[in-house]
Formats: sequence, structure tokens, C-alpha cells
Amino acid sequence: MLARVYVKDMLKYFKRDSLKILVDLGSLRPYQELSMGIDFIPRLVGQAEYELIKKDRNIDGLNDIVHATATKIARAHKASIMREIKRQEDAEI
Repeated sequence: MLARVYVKDMLKYFKRDSLKILVDLGSLRPYQELSMGIDFIPRLVGQAEYELIKKDRNIDGLNDIVHATATKIARAHKASIMREIKRQEDAEI
């Protein structure tokens, strides 16, 4: 008898369409949708973040290689110019 009174007190706050409203709000989602939001989407976001970080590291590595190569070429060019200037000075003397 006590359980019946308790249940009636609890159920008086529910309307006929409460179940539909809870499903529409997402409170009572099917397991597949719930697992999609809990497991799959965070993994997908983590994978996308990892790929972006990896791409940035690759770009940084390529920039370092290009910078080192450009520095080497610039030094060689400067040395060539200095040799040419010295050669022209020696030719004038």
C-alpha cells in the first residue's frame, strides 16, 4: 500500500507526453546515439586534433629544412661575391 501511494505521488507530476518530451530533449536517447556522443565523437575530435598537430610539426620541419638550405646558399653567394670583389681589386693593382 505504501508503494502505491509513493508511486501515485511521483506520477502526478508526469503528463501524458512526458516520455516523448524526454526523448525529444535527448534525455532518453537510444543506446546507439548515446554511444555515438560518448565514445565516437570524442575519439573523432581527438584524431582530428592529432592530425592537425602532426601537420603543424611537418610544416615546422619543412620550414627548418628550407631555412637551413637558404642560409647555406646565401653564405655561398656572399662568399662568391667577396671572391669576385677581391679578384677585381687584385686585377686593378
